[in-house]
Amino acid sequence: MGKMAATFDCTSCIPTFLQNPCTIQHLHDEVCPGSYLTIQLTGCACDTEGDKCNNIEECLCAVSPTTPHIECHASTCGCSQEYCANMLCQKGAQNDIVEVFWTGDAKQWGLRATRKLAPGQFICEYVGEVLTDCQAKVRRDEYESISNQKYDNYLLSVREWLPTAWFLEHAGPEASAVLHGQSLHDAPYVLRKIHIDATKHGNIARFINHCCEPNLELYIFRTKYLEPCRVAFIVGPNAINPGEELTFSYGSVQKDLPHLKPCLCGVPSCKGKLPFAHEV
Repeated sequence: MGKMAATFDCTSCIPTFLQNPCTIQHLHDEVCPGSYLTIQLTGCACDTEGDKCNNIEECLCAVSPTTPHIECHASTCGCSQEYCANMLCQKGAQNDIVEVFWTGDAKQWGLRATRKLAPGQFICEYVGEVLTDCQAKVRRDEYESISNQKYDNYLLSVREWLPTAWFLEHAGPEASAVLHGQSLHDAPYVLRKIHIDATKHGNIARFINHCCEPNLELYIFRTKYLEPCRVAFIVGPNAINPGEELTFSYGSVQKDLPHLKPCLCGVPSCKGKLPFAHEV
């Protein structure tokens, strides 16, 4: 997967272990190591008006409750980006709907709304270096050794349980090469992971903080290829008001783990500690 980069000034909002002044690279697409199943998906044969792309009985890419979300793509589908109803993330966000702001010395930088945001509205994609499991473990250990866990962690790891039949149908004979010993005998689902590191290469998504009562939802989708999947943020079931900070949940909290960082979200249901996965 290609990389389009431009310099994004970031002198005071980088992890504390990086030396100032410096810049991160602002990416519009992931940097992929080429170790995923980049098998091209079939796409749909809908007409250019795209009015069938929200109908699961007529469009191969349309949302189904039992299969992963696949968005239509211009190179594999017959519909057009202008009219298609199934290109939520690819059409991008509206201009100037969010801004990076200083939350205070405790949480430091965050992202907030500049206008009212509707439920289900696309905010941004989480962009960075796409890593394999092994690369992610090395990168995480490197960050921890440098900062003794007192750092801003921009390594996002997402576990995805895919229906086994669906995965094998699309992956074909190449599936065994990436399953790493997973047994699919009578297993309804297969575990796939994606690791995106936005520490040195990323976009505004890296500034979204954790909250135990988040107002954003993680949105996993595919476009042209089976892997790697793509990760974005959309507004949750409630509208977000101008000036409200945008947050998502980093995951579940295991309070018995040592050295967990305190959670500073401040909501009534706050768990007190930030989620942290010792196993990538």
